[in-house]
Amino acid sequence: SMSYVNITALSFPEGAGPEIEQRFAQRAKGVDKAEGFESFELLRPVAGEDRYFVVTRWDSQENYQKWADARPAGNHVEDEKRGMSVDVLGFESIQLTHQKSSQARQAKPRARKSGTRGFHYPPVARANWRTSQRGLY
Repeated sequence: SMSYVNITALSFPEGAGPEIEQRFAQRAKGVDKAEGFESFELLRPVAGEDRYFVVTRWDSQENYQKWADARPAGNHVEDEKRGMSVDVLGFESIQLTHQKSSQARQAKPRARKSGTRGFHYPPVARANWRTSQRGLY
């Protein structure tokens, strides 16, 4: 099955960043022992986003859900009073494999016409190139 990535986006009051990082540095690491857990990462916002992202990767959404359902509720009430809040986002990680489409196979140099370069990208490749120029993955 596809691996599952949970991103918990953490909004926090101004100035609380160092405290959040310290708390995560001292975290109990209980999640690390959960079935299907693969990795944990804390991302500090520096551009285009003002929330911390807590990123965990799992071998399946089912195992993430089992862990999430077993967590005690209500242990963040004090944080919420101080203006912290979370949005929980979930993603499937797509393993991209290079597939030769019929269009890609046709991307051979064509006969040179006057005034054009010898190589013409098929439309798909050209669209992908434009996307990558915008800084998307």
